[in-house]
Amino acid sequence: MRWLSLKNKYRKCKHSQFSCVYLCCIQTFREYCFYTGHARRVLFLYSFLSEAAIGFFMNEYILEELKLSFVNKSKKNTIKPNSYINKIDETKDNQHLISMVPVSEILRLGYELGLNENSKVLDLCCGYGTVLKVWAEAFAICATGVDICKDFIHTGKKRLKECGIHNVKLIHKDVTKYKDDTKYDIVICSETIESIESTFQLGENFLKKGGTLLYQKVFSTAQDVPKELDEFDGGVYPLTKLNKIFNDLGYYITHFATGTENDWNRYYTWSVRRDIDKLRKKPNNQELKKQIDSWNYMHLKYRMPYENQALFGLQKL
Repeated sequence: MRWLSLKNKYRKCKHSQFSCVYLCCIQTFREYCFYTGHARRVLFLYSFLSEAAIGFFMNEYILEELKLSFVNKSKKNTIKPNSYINKIDETKDNQHLISMVPVSEILRLGYELGLNENSKVLDLCCGYGTVLKVWAEAFAICATGVDICKDFIHTGKKRLKECGIHNVKLIHKDVTKYKDDTKYDIVICSETIESIESTFQLGENFLKKGGTLLYQKVFSTAQDVPKELDEFDGGVYPLTKLNKIFNDLGYYITHFATGTENDWNRYYTWSVRRDIDKLRKKPNNQELKKQIDSWNYMHLKYRMPYENQALFGLQKL
């Protein structure tokens, strides 16, 4: 490429006397701007920049940054800046979370847990396996996810393959019937199985001594839980009561990650789109319509104002 030849020209002069490097830098800068269609821009810059300012551009790193800046601003450039690509990837992961806890909080949680390539993680009721995918990409963990929903596992495997992730295994199975002799550093219980106590007992079957149990649970943001919300979600407690239940079972909260109002909006609109698709297939099903309307009312009236969801990191003494 033309730019590479100019860059090499600069490198050859790099260790010569200051005057040679200075002239080469100016010439390289002028030729590059002309080549990329920025002739007017170089005239403007050249007339306003002093010798000291132009000398600043001798640094090879700054020249490279300048090149990238011009290329990204060019009308011919069709490549999205990396920051936007990263945001889009994060949005995709958030859309495949069966949770109100966002990817950013999951990453923070993984960092605080000290995850690395030696960490073994099991996710019971893993959904699409997104938590494991994110941690595998960020911390190179080895992980297994189990879920009874065949569609979740199928989609999750497809996403892992697309990303080239080979150290995460997703299994289609009822978690209460899952058998595994491996002892894991982290066991995630993403759903409550019958009760909190029975859920913890299930997770403990796979947890190594001194490991961390991650429990996903909705909680009330109000001390006095609305009766309608408690009945709808089947046992919603304020954090004070949840903490006491954990303590009575021998656990203490050591890590904590929650969702935000934006995450509730994400979850709610995802649910609405899902329900509308169902209703489009069965437009005359009045019972289905009644269920959807009831769910929407409960969500807007009680869940969003009075409820949140968290991943609780729990450890024993």
